Amino acid sequence: MLETMRALKAGPPLKNDVVFLFTDGEEMGWLGAKAFAEQHPEMGNIGVAFAFEGWPSSGPTEMRATSPGDAWLVRQLSVAAPPVWANSTYNTDERLYHGSDFGVLASSGLLSAEFENSGSATRHHRPGDTVEAINPSIVQDHGDTMLTLASYFGNLDLREAHGSSEDLVFFTLPGFGLVAYPTWLATGLSVAAVVLLVAVIVAARRQVHLSLARLAWWTLASLAVVLVGVAIAAGIWELLLAMHPEAEELSYPDFEGSGLAMTAIYAVAATAFIAVMHALSRRIGAVELAAGALLWWAVIDLTLDLFAPLASALAIWPPLGGTGALVVVSFLQRSWAAALLALAAVPSLVLFVPLIVLNALQPEDGAAEPVAILLLVIGTLVLQLMLITGRLPAEVKD
Repeated sequence: MLETMRALKAGPPLKNDVVFLFTDGEEMGWLGAKAFAEQHPEMGNIGVAFAFEGWPSSGPTEMRATSPGDAWLVRQLSVAAPPVWANSTYNTDERLYHGSDFGVLASSGLLSAEFENSGSATRHHRPGDTVEAINPSIVQDHGDTMLTLASYFGNLDLREAHGSSEDLVFFTLPGFGLVAYPTWLATGLSVAAVVLLVAVIVAARRQVHLSLARLAWWTLASLAVVLVGVAIAAGIWELLLAMHPEAEELSYPDFEGSGLAMTAIYAVAATAFIAVMHALSRRIGAVELAAGALLWWAVIDLTLDLFAPLASALAIWPPLGGTGALVVVSFLQRSWAAALLALAAVPSLVLFVPLIVLNALQPEDGAAEPVAILLLVIGTLVLQLMLITGRLPAEVKD
C-alpha cells in the first residue's frame, strides 16, 4: 500500500482522491474496519472500495468476492483488467459470512471487491509468519493489482458508480481478461447446452449405433468411479493431516509440504481414473463413455443455474466443448478430426487448469472438492484421451 502511494504520487494527478485504510483488530471482530465504517467522516465520500488480504507464503492474487449488486463494478473491472484470476463462484459462499474487513465494508453499503492471494495457511498467525517468509512475488502481485485499480478508478467518474439489483456471472479467460454476462444468459446457455447434448446423443444413436443401455451403464458407473476416487483422496488427506499434529493448531488445517502432497494426490487420482476409463472403453465404447460423463455435467450445470447461478460461471463451458467433441467423433470422421478434438478440449483445459492449480495451493480446503473437479474435467476429455490410446474409430485417427 505504501509503495502504491509512492507510485501514484510519482505519476500524473488523478481526478479522484484515493483513501488508504490500514486496519487493525480484524481477528478481534474487525475493529478497525468497523471503526472506519461507523465513525470516520470519509466513509460518506467513498465511491468504490477494494479490500486486500494476504498470506505470508503462497500463490497469486485472486478476486475473491464482490459486493451484492455488482453489475456496474464488474463491468468496470473487466475494462480495468487487474492482473488477477476471478470467478463469480466465490460469491456464492464468500458473501454468506463476514470473515474479513471486506465483509464489514460490503455490509455497510460500499460497492466493493476483495482481493487475496491464494495459498497455504502453514505460517498464517504462527511464529513463522515473519517478513522473511513473505514471497516477494506476492507483494508484486498485490502491488500491480492495487496500482491498476487505483489508476483506473481514480480517473473514473464515480458519480456513475452504483450498486444494483443485478449480479453478473463472470470468470477470467486467460489471455483475454474478465468475461461477464447476466444470470439470465447463463441460464439460457445452460438450457441450450443440455438440449444440444441430448440432440447429439439421439442423432449419434443412429449414426454410430450408440447403445442407450451402455450409455446408462456408464453414466452410473462414472458417478461411482468419481465418488470412490474422491473418497480415497479425502481419506489420504485426512491421514496426512493425522501424521502432522501441528496442523490441528491452525485455523485452516495445513502442514509444511501440503501443496506438494496435494499435487501427488492429483496425479494418482488422475492416473487411476484414466486407467479405469481405458479399461471400460473396451467393453462400453468411447462415445458412450463421453456421453455419460457429459450427462453428469449437464446435471451439475442445470442444478447450479437453478439454485446458485453465480456458481455456474465455469460449469457451462466444459459440456459445450465435450458435446463438440461428440459431434466430431459421431459425424465428422475425417483425417483432420483430431485437430477439431483438440479445439474442443480448450474450454476444459483453459478454464479449469488454473482453478485446479489454485486449489493445490490452498490445501487447507481439503482434497475432496478439488479431486472431484479434476475427475469431472477429465471426464469431458474422454474422447481426446481415447484418441491418444487408440480407442476411437479408425476413420478419426487417419
